[in-house]
Amino acid sequence: MIYVRICFLIALSISSFKGLYYLLTIFQQEHYNTKKYIKSFYDFYFLKKYNYLFYIMVFISFLNNAYLYIGGMIISIIIILLKNNLVINLKFTKRVIRLLITYICLLIFILIVSKYKLQTLSIIYLLNPFILIIINFINLPVELLIKHHYQKKASKKLLKNKNLIKIAITGSYGKTSTKNILKNILENKYITTSTPKSYNTLMGLSKTINDTLNNQTEILIAEMGAYRLKEIDKMTKFIKPDIGVICDIGYQHMETFKTLENVKTAKFELINRMNEDTYAIINKDALLIDEESLKNKKTYFFSEQNKSGVYASDIKIHNGKTTFKINYKENIVDVTTQLLGKHNIKNILASYCVILALREKNINITDSEFSKIISNIRPLNHRLSYEKVDNLHIYDDAYNSNKNGFINSIEVIKNIPLKKVIITPGIVDLGKMTEEINKEVARHIKNVFDDIYIINSYSGIYIYKELEYLNNVTLVKSFKDAYLQVLSKYKTEEIALLIENDLPDNYLARRRKK
Repeated sequence: MIYVRICFLIALSISSFKGLYYLLTIFQQEHYNTKKYIKSFYDFYFLKKYNYLFYIMVFISFLNNAYLYIGGMIISIIIILLKNNLVINLKFTKRVIRLLITYICLLIFILIVSKYKLQTLSIIYLLNPFILIIINFINLPVELLIKHHYQKKASKKLLKNKNLIKIAITGSYGKTSTKNILKNILENKYITTSTPKSYNTLMGLSKTINDTLNNQTEILIAEMGAYRLKEIDKMTKFIKPDIGVICDIGYQHMETFKTLENVKTAKFELINRMNEDTYAIINKDALLIDEESLKNKKTYFFSEQNKSGVYASDIKIHNGKTTFKINYKENIVDVTTQLLGKHNIKNILASYCVILALREKNINITDSEFSKIISNIRPLNHRLSYEKVDNLHIYDDAYNSNKNGFINSIEVIKNIPLKKVIITPGIVDLGKMTEEINKEVARHIKNVFDDIYIINSYSGIYIYKELEYLNNVTLVKSFKDAYLQVLSKYKTEEIALLIENDLPDNYLARRRKK
C-alpha cells in the first residue's frame, strides 16, 4: 500500500507541476501583473474543464484505498499527456527561478507543519493559481530592490556616454515598427542599439542599456509603452531623450486609460518631460495633439493626410510593394517599400523626420541612403507579414491591435485577385469603445471577404452580431478551429488569408499545421 501511495504522490506532483508551468507562463506573459494574471487565469486555466480533474485527485487523496490511488495515477497521466499548447513558452528568467525557489520553500514549510500529510499536498496543488499570487507578494521587496539596482546601474552607463544621442518613441500604435525601421537605417553607418522586440517598460530600458550599451555606442533608440499615466514620464526622466517621437494617439489600452484625453496626456508626457531645444516628432493626423507641450521644442510634423510638414503623396500599391513620395519643403524623396499598409507609410514618414532632426546633430543619412535601406526592409513576423503555405497566401497581422492598422490591412487584401478569407477575434483592450470600434471594423470587413471567421471573444462577438445576417460569416471557438475549417474548405484553391488578431488567446496554440 505504501508503494502505491508513493507512486500516486509522484504522479500527482508531476501533473501539478505541469499546471504550475502553464500558470507561470500566463503570469510571465502578463508581465507579472496580478490583476491581468487573474483575468487570464480565469479565461485560459479556470475555464479548461480538464483542470477539474485536480478536484478528483484531492478527493482521492482523502481516501485510503489502493484501487482509487491507481485510478488517481491514471488521471495524472491523462493530465500530463493533455497538451497546453502555447504561442510563447515559459522563459526561465531569474525572476521565474526566484518564484520557483520561493514556491518550493513554501511547499516544504507547509509539509513540515502538516507533518507530511498527503491530503495537504494535494490541496496545495489544487490552490496553485492562488499560491502563485502569494509567492509573488512575498518576493515583491526583493524584486523592487533588484529593479532599483539595475536602474541605477543603467543610469550610470548613460551618464558615462555623454555623446550618446537618445531617441524615444511612443504612441498608441506604430512604436515597434518605427523603432525597427529607424534601427535598420541608422545601424548601417552608426553604432546603434535599441530596445529589443516590445521591451517598452522602465525595466526593459534598463536591461537594454545594461546589456548592449557601451562607450562606443552613438545612438540609443528606446520604445516606450504605457498602460497608466506617469509611466512614460518616469522613462523619459530616466533616459533624457534628445528626440521624442509620438507615432499616433488613438483608442488603445482604454481599459486602464478610460478616456482618449488620458491617452493623449500619457503620450505627451514624453514631450513635456524632455528638455528645451530637443526635437519633437509628431503625427499631424493623431486624434489629439497637445500644442502647449510643443512650445519650447523644435517640431517636425508628419502626415499621410495633410500636405504640411513631412507628408506622403502619389501612393501606389502593386505586386506586394508600396511606392510613394516623401515631401518636405522643396525636397522630394522617392520611396519603394515591401512594408504593406498605409500605417507603415506613416512609420516611414516618422523615421524620415528623425533623420531630419539627426542631420542637425551631424548624423548624416542622405536621402538616397534612406531610400535604399527602406526598399530592403522586410515586414516583421505577425505585422502584416506574408507567407505562402501550400495554396494559402497568408497575410499575418496577428500583432495588430488598433483600428487604423486593421482597416489598412483590409485595404491591402482588397486589391489581391484571389478569394479572400479573414480570421479575427476583433480588437481588444478598448474599454467602453469595444462595441463601437469593432462594429466599425465589421462594416469594412463585409464588402471585402468571401469567408469571415470570427473567434468567439468579448470583442469578436460585436463583429459577429453586426455581420451574422450574412451567409459567409462563421463564429468559431478558437483560431485553430477557424484554420482547420479553412484548410477543409480550400484544399487546392488558392486564397488570400488575413489573420487579424491581437492575440487575446496568446496562451493558446496558433500553429499553422494541417
